[in-house]
Order: sequence, then structure tokens, then C-alpha cells
Amino acid sequence: MKSCLLTAVVLALPLAAQARDSSETAHGDHIFLPADFLQYAPQTALDMVSQIPGFRVTDDDNEARGFGQATQNV
Repeated sequence: MKSCLLTAVVLALPLAAQARDSSETAHGDHIFLPADFLQYAPQTALDMVSQIPGFRVTDDDNEARGFGQATQNV
């Protein structure tokens, strides 16, 4: 019985070592969850994305309306 338990533990170790953080994808991209922003108390999506490192809001300010605004990333 002890040997079966020991074998199960030894076989499970590599699986535990391969477990990934749930907020990171297979490509190494980080997924920010709502809990990541709680400390900032965001009111809008812009408040949230302003806290993401490397994210920059682009605004061409070309007076576009409707689908013409789809060039922005927020």
C-alpha cells in the first residue's frame, strides 16, 4: 500500500511542475483578471487599461463617427 502511494506521488510531481498560472497563456501572454484591478478602483475600461504595462491608447482624433471610430484600440 505504501509503495502504491509513493509511486502515485512520484508520478504526480512532474504534472505539478508543469502547472501554469491561470492568468498566463501558452504563448507567455498575461491575462489580466478583474481582481488585478481592484486596488485601483476603476470606473471605466480606460481606467483599467491605463494600469496595464505597455498598453497605450491611440486616438487619431479625426472626428470620425460610427464605425469610423474602430481605428482606436479602446
